[in-house]
Amino acid sequence: MEVLWLILPMLQDLKVDPKDEFLSLLRATVKCLTRPEKYFEKVIGLEINYYQDVGVVGLH
Repeated sequence: MEVLWLILPMLQDLKVDPKDEFLSLLRATVKCLTRPEKYFEKVIGLEINYYQDVGVVGLH
């Protein structure tokens, strides 16, 4: 957990330009490596919402 407190300020710095693709990828990589369970929870939630939006009733 100590590492997370060291990385949080860096993640805040990476939010400076949300349209910068490199910073977005770097931020996702850091989040995935430091808190994989939270990262994958978010990714799966986004995918489920996407499939609900496009009208897929059930996931096959």
